[in-house]
Amino acid sequence: MAVTEDITGRLQKARWTWTCTSAGAYSEATTKQYNGRIVELMTDPTDGPTDNYDITLLDSNSVDVLAGQGADRHTTTTQYKLMEDKLGFVKSSALTLTIASAGDVKSGVVEVYIQDMDKGVVG
Repeated sequence: MAVTEDITGRLQKARWTWTCTSAGAYSEATTKQYNGRIVELMTDPTDGPTDNYDITLLDSNSVDVLAGQGADRHTTTTQYKLMEDKLGFVKSSALTLTIASAGDVKSGVVEVYIQDMDKGVVG
């Protein structure tokens, strides 16, 4: 559907407004590359996806930078995961959001915030 990106400053943001297929799946990549620590994941189901649907955020090596923290999302409640929940890292890579088992043509919003650990570093 749509991905919007803001890579200004040390805190970067990618936001997907998604609608899955009749098979309950969705996949879309960012156009920009990201670098740093995932500090927040927000999931907001907008029309009741199937309970315990799953989200992964894959880097260019197909590694889930959410470290499995996007599994088993709630059908109606906005949920958050923070870096303290052991979210992962990304290094110079576009990110591909994938949704699985969300139900027939359901939708939602996913936002990730990434702290760029290289900006402002001297040396």
